[in-house]
Amino acid sequence: MSRRLSLAADNAGGPADSALVGETPVMQALFRRIEQLAVSDLPVMLVGEAGVGKTAFAQLLHRLSDRTATALTLDAANGPEAIQRAIDSASGGTLVIENPAELDPSAQARLVALLDRAADDTPRLIATGGFDPRRDVARGRLRADLFHRLSGAIVTVPPLSARREDVPLLARHLTARHSGRTMGEDLLTTLAQRDFPGNVRELDLLIRRLAATGQGPVLASELDAPDALSPDPLPLEATGQLAASVAAHLQRYFDLHGDQLPPPGLYDRILREIETPLLRIALDATGGNQLRCAELLGLNRNTLRKKLAERNIQVTRSRRVM
Repeated sequence: MSRRLSLAADNAGGPADSALVGETPVMQALFRRIEQLAVSDLPVMLVGEAGVGKTAFAQLLHRLSDRTATALTLDAANGPEAIQRAIDSASGGTLVIENPAELDPSAQARLVALLDRAADDTPRLIATGGFDPRRDVARGRLRADLFHRLSGAIVTVPPLSARREDVPLLARHLTARHSGRTMGEDLLTTLAQRDFPGNVRELDLLIRRLAATGQGPVLASELDAPDALSPDPLPLEATGQLAASVAAHLQRYFDLHGDQLPPPGLYDRILREIETPLLRIALDATGGNQLRCAELLGLNRNTLRKKLAERNIQVTRSRRVM
């Protein structure tokens, strides 16, 4: 085990810290970067896909620093009035700001104003967010002045797809944490070949399910068994296949947050997230024919053009028309 892997594992404290386990070059480079930044007071923004462990790395940054006060977390559930208390309470420690783009505009403005009143005991700032905070700025979701105050260094936490070789190591670590069950090498290799869009959080959820629903060595057939911890799926005859599929994906999204609720503003966020792939798929299905695409979606053609422009979706004609 390398020095930096040992360092991360030794500092792992809770379930989320499983993200700190990794031997791949991309993870070793990340550990080196974290060590370098830990001795600085530079604001750090940790970016990456959901479930990669950004909060765990934020906590590791704090633990490796020379700050003796606590690390407090500020998220979208905190309104403007709570920001002053958070900054005061984190005095001399670290303030972890989760998803600053999810803070409402008044909270972002309040945060900027308070950060400008710098003092000797101002907390060290660490922010976490999606993989492209500059896009959030361009779309008006994140104030540019707040982004500049938080992004002294931008560090990307890699997804599992970029470090598949770590999956067996992670699976062993999680299995040891959650149960006494074991996994054979063939099964670990199979896991490494699977896609985990929810990253470490999704892998952790899978291992916890296996721990709760079986005993002895884990069998390959269990990997695809229905999740006994999830609610029964909605009947297709009652809801239609599309509604059932959407319900399954939404339930999975909630499950990936574990015991926590998703950030506030979920309704608008889901609609934003689903609209772009819907437009792309509908365009592809109609061969790039905007008139047919508008008819398929039930939109006015000008409305469709406006939506495509807003989402920077390029239209190319093809022969594929359904």
